[in-house]
Amino acid sequence: MKHSLLSCLALLLFNTIVVCQTNLNYRFSYWYNNKQAAIAITFDDGFAIQFSGYAPELNKRNIKGTFFIMSSTANWDSIRSLASRGHEIGNHGVSDKNWATELKNKTITRAQINNEMISSKTAIETQIGNGYICNSLAWPQGGGGGAKTDTSQVAVRHLAMNHFYIGARNANGGPDAYTKYTNTWFENYWYQIGSFNADAASPTSFGTNIRSNISQRGLLIFFTHQTLLSNTLGQMMDTMISYNNHWINTFGNISKYHHEVIFSTLSEISESDTTWKLRLTDTNTKNNVFNHPITIRAQKPSWAIDSIKQGSSKITFIEELDTIQFNAIPDGGDITFYKATGVGITYLKVRCNELSIKENPCKSSSTIEYSVSKKSQVKISILNVLGNTLTIPLNRFTNEGQHSLVIDCGILNSGLYYVVLETTGERIVKKIIVK
Repeated sequence: MKHSLLSCLALLLFNTIVVCQTNLNYRFSYWYNNKQAAIAITFDDGFAIQFSGYAPELNKRNIKGTFFIMSSTANWDSIRSLASRGHEIGNHGVSDKNWATELKNKTITRAQINNEMISSKTAIETQIGNGYICNSLAWPQGGGGGAKTDTSQVAVRHLAMNHFYIGARNANGGPDAYTKYTNTWFENYWYQIGSFNADAASPTSFGTNIRSNISQRGLLIFFTHQTLLSNTLGQMMDTMISYNNHWINTFGNISKYHHEVIFSTLSEISESDTTWKLRLTDTNTKNNVFNHPITIRAQKPSWAIDSIKQGSSKITFIEELDTIQFNAIPDGGDITFYKATGVGITYLKVRCNELSIKENPCKSSSTIEYSVSKKSQVKISILNVLGNTLTIPLNRFTNEGQHSLVIDCGILNSGLYYVVLETTGERIVKKIIVK
């Protein structure tokens, strides 16, 4: 009888979901799926080995690469085959011509460069068809990716930006073969991206650069022409895959993600007893180009989540101790959180105080931070999973405002517990793990 009573008390406590004004605290992950770094695999000039040797190495590892081709020498059948497998086809100009050098030497005009950018981009989009949009560029001979003090280099970059290339890869890495992460967008970042030249490299040196890239939350662009043996490329891809904390994707998708993270905002629309609606928007004007999902990490609400949808599409989400992670597309429709309902679940609509746990998991002690919306009696208790109160570190009249309390975890065995803050008519429950 005593056990049944305790079980009923536990059900009453833990199946009561506090429905209050949910705080929208969030951040966008540096890279997709909260990976620490990003890597793109790119190829230049459309050499035959790229179709016959390199692409099969990528395909059997399900890696999507970016192939920068010149429209005047393109093997369109092979290129269409690559595109059908999900590889990106980027622009490398009409021919291997250094636009910036020729502009400086007055052997080409801006109008002619402009025409080459348009004609090569149009050729790629027309030949691939199916609404394909080419928005990645690799500078022919680096002409456009040079110093910002060089007026010819800057002029070529501006032409590329006008034609909505969202990023342009250079052919050299500068002091490092990777680009350190920046949470701001500027011209000389996405139009001067350096690269790791793999033509004379080894799997070992590639691994060294991968580790450095991860430590900087950076972007590493691998590129080669035709000198690598296919099996050497395969070994490099295996080295890359062995580091599972980076995002491997096309140059274009990585460019889109970075742009969208910088220019996006998540805001609350409304909250009811059953739903919480958010809106993810960005200031990029072309939603048919900037349409890659971005990863959002938000403070977990105080109520249980049944499901999440963006528009009519269901979103997969990951719940952690105090965080929820999900992917959504900017301007892709409102995001609706559906609150769990069902037998044994009761919603208690109250004005919320706040409770957070700093050291969690806890080994010896942990700091509990809490705020009280008005002067009242406040009790903080530690309960086990059955709802039994083990200790009451605080039970006193408390003024409105922010407060903190250090609790002793050393008196508890390893396991899961609940920290409960109670005031008149309100209860907040947080999980704490003791190691």
